[in-house]
Amino acid sequence: MLRQKREARNKNRWGVAPNKGKTTPPSTMFIYLASTPAWQIPGTLQIGCTRDVNGRRALFRELCPPDAGDAYHIYFLAIWETTAETEEELRAQLEEVHQRFRAARLEGSNWFRVGQWRGLVDRFIDGREWVRRVVERQ
Repeated sequence: MLRQKREARNKNRWGVAPNKGKTTPPSTMFIYLASTPAWQIPGTLQIGCTRDVNGRRALFRELCPPDAGDAYHIYFLAIWETTAETEEELRAQLEEVHQRFRAARLEGSNWFRVGQWRGLVDRFIDGREWVRRVVERQ
């Protein structure tokens, strides 16, 4: 119990303990879209960023009770590797996307209700000069 508290206290802003769970080089940063099967129907998705895709995937698994069913488990819909080398650069890239779709933003969150226009979000991000490559897309 004490060890878990210490680890939780030592986690950085990205939700990963320093030097733990690093699956990509420190300079590799990502923008992603995520949702659940239940929330995709009304077109609700999260537009976020991370340095550790696998760590974020694990966090998504932990956010939903195991007996909630697949309809409420959060999955990546798309992941883009960016050219950002610092957290500030990554946050600026994310802010560019958030500003473009601000009318669809759910207040006080990284969640957006884009309805049937998800393709517009993908195309907008695909067209940014700071996108290095598409890592994953569903």
